[in-house]
Amino acid sequence: GDQLGDQLGDQLGDQLWDQLWGQLRGQLGDQLWGQLGDQLGDQLWGQLGDQLGGQLGDQLGDQLWGQLRDQLRDQLWGQRVEWRYPLYGAHDLYWQGHWAFIRSLGLECTADPGSQMDLARHCGGWWWAFKGAAVLSSRPNTLALDESGRLHGEKGPAMAWADGYTLHAWHGVRIPAEWIEGDPDPSLALTWENIEQRRCLAEIIGWDKVLSQLSPMVVDEDIPEIGTLLRVDLPDSPGEQFLRVRCGTGRSFILPVPPDVPTAIAANAWTYGVDPVVIKGIEART
Repeated sequence: GDQLGDQLGDQLGDQLWDQLWGQLRGQLGDQLWGQLGDQLGDQLWGQLGDQLGGQLGDQLGDQLWGQLRDQLRDQLWGQRVEWRYPLYGAHDLYWQGHWAFIRSLGLECTADPGSQMDLARHCGGWWWAFKGAAVLSSRPNTLALDESGRLHGEKGPAMAWADGYTLHAWHGVRIPAEWIEGDPDPSLALTWENIEQRRCLAEIIGWDKVLSQLSPMVVDEDIPEIGTLLRVDLPDSPGEQFLRVRCGTGRSFILPVPPDVPTAIAANAWTYGVDPVVIKGIEART
């Protein structure tokens, strides 16, 4: 009797438990699992993802990138054409004159690129040669440089191509097109992340507009033609100095000067590259 009761009790208990648990799980499971799952899921997945992602990502990334790099290198390297000289289009035209002169003397040279430079002459721009194919580019229809030969466009793009692609630069530093083509906000000259580009923007819009947003300290003051030496803390560049000076035409300018010049006349002399004594000896300015 005891054994039979135990067996029936166990079986009945198991059946009832399965039924009750199925119903309870169906009703409460969605609610509890939705709430608990979201909370635990975010925590556990975040921790697990950080741990596994870093390890697994690094391992898989190295393996996959290594395989892909080797495959592409083998395929593309096998298609390349061996040139002794870079294929820089019009930039290499001086070589065409060089080889033409040698040929005019009736001499032969195994290094003569021949038709390669003829293609460069007709193409004009840079080009890349492969077996059975070549990628050609036209030369730009606009090229603006400063006195040092750096890309520089004050009123438009420094380089432009016939298809509409443009490149804007200021004294060799590439800048956003809207700084030249539009009306940039002077505050960007104080907050722009790239310091070199930030200084370019300050020159474009004028240091006077930039300094008007700050409170510069007067270090030294002379007659207007000599100027007023100002010091101001720029973001990421404290202790910068500027000379506010009036030229012979009556216009005022603000010029950046070294942070260690002590007086306005020394700053003025620095802009001309002369000794302050020379500036003191000038009687008239035009």
